[in-house]
Amino acid sequence: MNDARYMSYGDSKCRFVIGKNPITENINVGARFLVNHDVPYRVTNRVDYEYNGYTNGSDGIMNFILLQVPRLPDDDIEDNIAYNNFGKYVDELFVGNDICYIGEENEYIFRTKQMISYQLETDTKEITISVENNICTLHCNYNMDLIGKTVRLIVNNDEGNFIIDKQILIKGV
Repeated sequence: MNDARYMSYGDSKCRFVIGKNPITENINVGARFLVNHDVPYRVTNRVDYEYNGYTNGSDGIMNFILLQVPRLPDDDIEDNIAYNNFGKYVDELFVGNDICYIGEENEYIFRTKQMISYQLETDTKEITISVENNICTLHCNYNMDLIGKTVRLIVNNDEGNFIIDKQILIKGV
């Protein structure tokens, strides 16, 4: 179940186990992968402390939980590379707090001259958005069950194509 409480729509999760090394240590929550040149997944959980290899001197292994997500137009199917929008420049374009406290409203601005739309990856009654003049306001109610959840705010162009997203962690007051 996508939200771990109610079946809202079908989803698919998988476990990904890889060896720990300087390259794989940079895989964080939110990273996307393509599997078999077809199915995109996003990392929702990372465990790198369980089998750390300290007792025998090896690097150890890392466990990831992946959630199947929609394919994006920028995914490279032929080369099996999923689009990830990581980078310093992206943070300068998409302004807004990465943390939202319950009962709070946060504003998010994606700096562009083109027409855009905002949407949440998963629609809920507890977390809503409103948009005015390309400024998105995220409203989070006082539901204590939201604490610790992550919300994904997506920006699309006027044709509905994905541009960028932001992961927002919900915290208690």
